[in-house]
Amino acid sequence: MAELTAEEKKWVKQMNALLKKCPSKRIGFYTIGDNDIGLYDIDHQDAIDAADRDLVRGLNYTGHGFAETIVFPGPVNGVCG
Repeated sequence: MAELTAEEKKWVKQMNALLKKCPSKRIGFYTIGDNDIGLYDIDHQDAIDAADRDLVRGLNYTGHGFAETIVFPGPVNGVCG
């Protein structure tokens, strides 16, 4: 497995600490495989799913996506586990 440098490990630790400080439980996250992480209101998940099983299309139909994004310094690949 590849190893991060000490500086990179410090950055990851700081990012995770910052993300834990999110003041809300209603923000959902998604990516379509670019540098941005999209944000949406998971309080409306049922309406989003009912509009379209594809999350992005469902968000477009319902308007429950937030305009703000989290932008990373490199690509965030969207993969299924």
